[in-house]
Amino acid sequence: LICPECAHEWSGSPPVMYDENPRFSRDYNGMILSDGDSVIVVREFIAARSRNVIDVGTKIIRIRVVEGKGAIEGKIDGAGWTRIGSDNVRKV
Repeated sequence: LICPECAHEWSGSPPVMYDENPRFSRDYNGMILSDGDSVIVVREFIAARSRNVIDVGTKIIRIRVVEGKGAIEGKIDGAGWTRIGSDNVRKV
């Protein structure tokens, strides 16, 4: 491979500058969320397993990013572990 700007030649494949399978998601404001972050709920929703309503302003600590598009898991007091769309939270 040859760089079109500087004509540098690589033997084989070019160097990897980033992780091809990053494990992160983006919050309501576009900030990157990763495992262990804390977030605050910005939209009211119903927890899947317990059917409890999760209010705006609820803090979720030590989240886990789930494989797939825009999902995280977190433990919520009174609701246990639940899966949340990352567009429903913002990073603290």
